[in-house]
Order: sequence, then structure tokens, then C-alpha cells
Amino acid sequence: MDVSKNMWKLVMLRLMSTITFRFCSDCSQALYNDPEKQTLHADGSVTTRITLCPECVEQNIRANDAAGQIARRRYAVKKDNEK
Repeated sequence: MDVSKNMWKLVMLRLMSTITFRFCSDCSQALYNDPEKQTLHADGSVTTRITLCPECVEQNIRANDAAGQIARRRYAVKKDNEK
């Protein structure tokens, strides 16, 4: 998979403007255990830096592709029902 051409799929908003990531246990633990990955700002906002291993990158791109296909089918059915 050419990751450089599919990076946008990791952050494309779908269904209620949510971004969902799936993590392997190593990526999950790295995010949880590294205090430098989360920053609480004075205004109450939070910055989270996520590092994904190559396997997680591919898994998340595939998952977002599948979610997009499901969303497009639901939209098409909804449009057909409105006719």
C-alpha cells in the first residue's frame, strides 16, 4: 500500500465528525505511557501526538476505506427512500 497517497484517509471525518484510530498494543501503550504525547493547554484544550507503527497505519487506512463504503451505501439508500 502506498501510504503517502492514502495519509488523508487517517483523518477524514465521517459520521458525526469523529476520528477513530485502532491501535496495536505497542502503539496503545506508547500513547498511554508517554507524558509528552498529551499536552494540556492553559485554555483547557488538549493536544495529543499519535505515533502509529506501519501495521497500524495500514489497518487504519483499510478501516476508514470500509467505513466510507458503508457510509456511501447508507447515503444512497436514504436518497432512494426519499424519492
